[in-house]
Amino acid sequence: MAPSNQDSLDDMLTVPEIQKRYSPDCDHFHQLGAQCVVITLGHRGVLASYLEPPDVNGNQGQRTFFCPAKKKEPQPVDETGASDAFIGAYAVEIVRQMTTRGSATLDIGAAIEHGIKAGGLTTGKFGSFLAIPWRPEWDGEDVQWLTANPFQST
Repeated sequence: MAPSNQDSLDDMLTVPEIQKRYSPDCDHFHQLGAQCVVITLGHRGVLASYLEPPDVNGNQGQRTFFCPAKKKEPQPVDETGASDAFIGAYAVEIVRQMTTRGSATLDIGAAIEHGIKAGGLTTGKFGSFLAIPWRPEWDGEDVQWLTANPFQST
């Protein structure tokens, strides 16, 4: 889910306020059966919410966490395709985990991290398709990252 014209409002919010702002959206998708909800927030990062498996009494908890954006270049040049790169890298990492570990041990945080890095790299180039990176560009041992300040508009 990508927010519609909420960027200006979100730039003024703290992490707890962002969680509160998007909590009803997460709840809505959880009620529809989604175990995990991931909301991209552009240059801010990602908000994710997942349902824990029920305990022995049938109680099920909900965890919500915020992952700040990452970038390699101090200033992005073009945001076109960043969300596509995020979704692609996130989905590929989920599938990779499912084929190597099984669905019971998915690391959603790692998948989000892959998506954030791929999306961040995309903003360093002009265009969409040609700007989307290959995995070694964000996942190599020698890759250095700047931590983006999620509370400073780019």
